Amino acid sequence: MNNWDQIYGDLKRRGWIIFLILASAGYFFMSRSFTLGIILGGIIMILNFSFLQATIINAFQQDTVSKKKKSVLITKSFLRLFVLGAIIFALIKYDLANPVGLAIGLSIIFFSIVSLGISSAWKTRTWRVF
Repeated sequence: MNNWDQIYGDLKRRGWIIFLILASAGYFFMSRSFTLGIILGGIIMILNFSFLQATIINAFQQDTVSKKKKSVLITKSFLRLFVLGAIIFALIKYDLANPVGLAIGLSIIFFSIVSLGISSAWKTRTWRVF
């Protein structure tokens, strides 16, 4: 297991923990539409992050990266982005989820990256005072 596998596993774990905390808070304190937005947005982003990971690993699996692999990577990325946009558009257009809750759910990976950065900085800091 290399360093990226550990970081990726930690990001996934943090993502699910943050997802559960936000979904639980939404369930107890917010409306059904807001909570559904958090849940759907969180699931969409966690799946999107996993698909991105798999796509990049498949594209750069070998030492040489051909133009064909680059074009496949770009095509898959744009296709994933288009599908993501269509899903978000449908959720908002048909009023299935609150847009603010959806935005919070879509930010779960961002929150997990920030929490990983803060915890890494906290672990490596020194206790010097000027």
